[in-house]
Amino acid sequence: MTAQAPDVLLIDGEEVPLFAAPLNEYLSGLGQEWPFATAWTSSWRGYVATWTIDDDRLFLLGLEGWAAAQRIHADDPMKVSLREAIAAIPPDVDLGEWALNPRKIPLTFLFADAGERVAATWFTGVLRVPRGKELEYVHMGFESVYEEYLVITIEQGRVARRETVGGPEWLECERERLEQERSEHGRAGRTPPPAGAR
Repeated sequence: MTAQAPDVLLIDGEEVPLFAAPLNEYLSGLGQEWPFATAWTSSWRGYVATWTIDDDRLFLLGLEGWAAAQRIHADDPMKVSLREAIAAIPPDVDLGEWALNPRKIPLTFLFADAGERVAATWFTGVLRVPRGKELEYVHMGFESVYEEYLVITIEQGRVARRETVGGPEWLECERERLEQERSEHGRAGRTPPPAGAR
């Protein structure tokens, strides 16, 4: 997998990259076909979302990307082949122009009753914000290593914990977690997802 274009998080008066994709959890939970297409391997999910944390709650503010002309038979962007994604591109567009210019997508595309923002109550997981210099570029998901990360643990859309973790420390914890997952999945006869696909 190619390194992925990050979502955007507005937090503490800053606009920062977000090394997580909370919307994927919502989309996968719907059990429907994937609603986005892309012609770029740097955005397999087909969108970039903008988020904010307000009063310790995570909100989706906006979407830019490529709405599929037809839904793609997959519940996860990693299950969408580039061929399927390109086939879902609207037929009446110039592919080069379309691919280079993501469109603003109204929140009502996914949330019929959406106002200016949507509370991300479906999301439980970790948001990781890179800080400082990039120490190691990794051509995979959100796996590049930075000096440190702001790590925000979210439970059902609410902030449970915020902490700053050193980049090398984060990397070591991730390697240990992956080894444990591989061991557990190995016993069950399954392969764990790549770390950047979460």
